[in-house]
Amino acid sequence: MKYFQKITTCALAATMLLGMGTMMTGCGKKASTAVIEASDSWYNTKRIELDAGYDVSEFTYIQHNTPLLVKDSFVVLYLAQKSATFEEMRDPNFDYNSILVSDLVLFDKDGNKTNTINLNDEIATEGSVAQVTAISPAGDGVGIFYITQDVKALVADYKNYYAKIDLSTGKMVGDPVELNFGKQDVIGDVKNIDGYDILSVITASDDDYSFHLNIYKEGNKVSDIDFDKDLGKGKMQYFDKIFSVGEGKLRVIGYGNDENITADVDIESGRATVVEDSKYDLNSNLSSFDGKTYDLSDDGLKLVEEDKETDFILFDDCNVNRCEVSSGKILNVSDGSATIICDGYTENALEGAPLIVYSFEKAEKNPNAGKKIITVANLAGELDYSEGEGIRVFNETNKDYFAKIVTYDVDDYGIDNNSSNNDDKSASNDKAAASMANALAVDLMNGTGPDVILGAADFGELLNEEYLEDLTTYVGGDNGLDTSKYYSNIIDASKTGDKLFFMPYSYEVVGILCDGTSIKDGQIGFTYDEYNDFVNTVCNGEEPYTKYGSRMDFFKECIANSSETWVKDGKVNFDSDEFRALAKYFKENVGEGVIETDDDASIFDSIYSDSSEGAQVIFLNPRRSMIDMCKYGTGSAFLGFPSMDGRGPSISIYSSGSVSAKSDNKDGAWDFLKTLASEDIQKYSDSNVLNIAAEEKILEDVEKLNSDLYTLYTESYGMQISDKDLAQYGLYKKDAGFVDMYKEFLKEASGISSSNKAITNIVCDEIQSYFADQKDIDTVIGTIQDRTQTVLDESK
Repeated sequence: MKYFQKITTCALAATMLLGMGTMMTGCGKKASTAVIEASDSWYNTKRIELDAGYDVSEFTYIQHNTPLLVKDSFVVLYLAQKSATFEEMRDPNFDYNSILVSDLVLFDKDGNKTNTINLNDEIATEGSVAQVTAISPAGDGVGIFYITQDVKALVADYKNYYAKIDLSTGKMVGDPVELNFGKQDVIGDVKNIDGYDILSVITASDDDYSFHLNIYKEGNKVSDIDFDKDLGKGKMQYFDKIFSVGEGKLRVIGYGNDENITADVDIESGRATVVEDSKYDLNSNLSSFDGKTYDLSDDGLKLVEEDKETDFILFDDCNVNRCEVSSGKILNVSDGSATIICDGYTENALEGAPLIVYSFEKAEKNPNAGKKIITVANLAGELDYSEGEGIRVFNETNKDYFAKIVTYDVDDYGIDNNSSNNDDKSASNDKAAASMANALAVDLMNGTGPDVILGAADFGELLNEEYLEDLTTYVGGDNGLDTSKYYSNIIDASKTGDKLFFMPYSYEVVGILCDGTSIKDGQIGFTYDEYNDFVNTVCNGEEPYTKYGSRMDFFKECIANSSETWVKDGKVNFDSDEFRALAKYFKENVGEGVIETDDDASIFDSIYSDSSEGAQVIFLNPRRSMIDMCKYGTGSAFLGFPSMDGRGPSISIYSSGSVSAKSDNKDGAWDFLKTLASEDIQKYSDSNVLNIAAEEKILEDVEKLNSDLYTLYTESYGMQISDKDLAQYGLYKKDAGFVDMYKEFLKEASGISSSNKAITNIVCDEIQSYFADQKDIDTVIGTIQDRTQTVLDESK
């Protein structure tokens, strides 16, 4: 369920049945005694950054687009706009060409800039303003697509052109070719496949956009595709994944009429036909070269043949930040080598992410020969940047061990997201994740599981000594952590009893943000009566959580926030005043909420939320939450969800690392966890982090972005923004104290948001009959007690 990604993480898995009759075998990819041999596959990897050398302070925006590999040069299109105030641009004689930049920047194979070609000098004509939209290969040169507008009119009436640029002279080769597009058409993207330029053309209207696909070759039209005619009206309205399937055909993956669709297109005729049961979708990262198609996946580069994949270059056989490289673009593939270009990490969105080039060459022998293999399972589905960087650094620096990824992917266990009912989607996720957790638990019990588990904090049923090592002695041991450099309170809060089954690398704090004048001094949370009054007065009767999510999601969150209440010393405890009060409040005061939404809707899209809202549900995150806090000013308050004792906000673990209790490489696994906890790795996190210095660095980055945005608006754009209006732009005064307030909010967290997912699923299943007046609360509690205790006993 996309729009409650972290809120419902606590209920991701449902029933975990470990009885012999229901055991499932897992991936079985453990290789704890394996050692890398010199003959094992390896690719030498070179990583370079392409720096065009622009001073970002001179521009209101600058972006790179469509990197190409031409002979031995990397060719990058940079589009930018130099700083000019609104007042200057209102002048009828203003020269717009003076502020627009369309540059081709050339780099050699080592990443050194060799030339910059200012294309505006070539494309701008008297009386028009011009800018390049895309580039494509053209023999030893580059083909450019560009638009022109009449300077005086500056309405959305464009002329589209194609021209070839000689890279040695920077000049056009011959005259430009005017393309036969409509006046409101502009090229959004160009893919060059087998010598053809596949143009995605955007038509803008007053209230909408439409997309068309055209096929050209060096400025000459080959065909255009009428998807409405060939597939049916509205069947293909947007497309992104286009690749060769040979025999003069392209495969196009897109969507329309609220569903995904795949079609094959004949290049010469433009005729499109539907393809049934294609394994690829809009999330695939596909490119075609010399009639062959490759998929850049999370674990490496794969050759695609008739919807089947074979390994070409695996990221386990080289040393990369796989989070970085897997989202890139393939520039070139040949026998035993490949080149991939991607965006690197940036602390400041205004400065733009750097362009990174990875080149891979097959090695004669593996330089890691003799290292023991540590297997790492990631339960979150994909690595974040800091985890990807941690694996890269560990493998580069550790002399004795080498980490390899094994797969436990919830998507492999039957998720069905076709329903528009978000509770149904959540239930589907629950069942699939339960199967995954069951498979992992069996492997861990049998000693065939991974050495390291990333994300076990989200699976409370795994947090015991049968499956995971108690890390307490490692933290305080000779090879432990200097706890003075870490938020030790977060480590302590992460313990189950007195045992630490996961290292909490990053976290968010979940709660309700509001205007502090609406609550009592010293209040950190709500009792049920207090929350009911708060909703009816401050929020004008509109419950903050269920404005975006369902009642059951909110109920799950409240269960997770009081997890230690429901399970104590191996016994479930739902026959209690606490649970009765929770169930009664939800039945009498919380409506069904939003159970059917657009997948793109999000409770966390708070940057777009109405600043007049009485309260917002947020996950306190340094890179997002300052904007939320601006809406309520320096008097903002951050409180916990309703509970019997009015407890404060809860810590939601974002990333974590654990060690298998039966690993043969526990010391190496701990070295790996230590690497992920270091400042140099944690500074790349998107969330609050365990390392104190890294957290301070992240907050400094947030402050700098705020300052840069203020400068952009007030100096570059010439806007007059009053202190009162700052929040409308997501800004705050540098001395307003928001960072200090943010740190205080973090301290108000009163515990970990956690749950045994199997138990949570049972509770949510049974409580529905109470909400619907089908059963009384005592009957429901009796059933919950019996079912949850059985599951708890079977997991021991």
